[in-house]
Amino acid sequence: MPKPPNILYVFTDQMRASAMGCAQSEPVYTPHLDRFAAQGVRFENAIANTPVCTPSRASLITGRHAWTCQSIVNDIRLPEEELSIADVLQNQAAAGRKELELDLSGYAQVEV
Repeated sequence: MPKPPNILYVFTDQMRASAMGCAQSEPVYTPHLDRFAAQGVRFENAIANTPVCTPSRASLITGRHAWTCQSIVNDIRLPEEELSIADVLQNQAAAGRKELELDLSGYAQVEV
């Protein structure tokens, strides 16, 4: 049986792409984010489909447009029936699985 992948979503807030050392456009020191970028996947030509936090994050964890998953403004939870990446990977995860939930503030909460 192949080893399950480690998947880590890092959501930053109010940070433009040039605010990372690996972007090499500004003299900033971000060693941890730079290491993530070097060892993982870095999208250099991406845009958010909504201008506010919660809907944008909802789109990222559901794969659907914010309007479609009923997350159109901040401080609104995803509906319980909405399928997220955590739901899809739930049965694939190893022992010690963590569940991802989008809370009212738009931040992803991890429950152990």
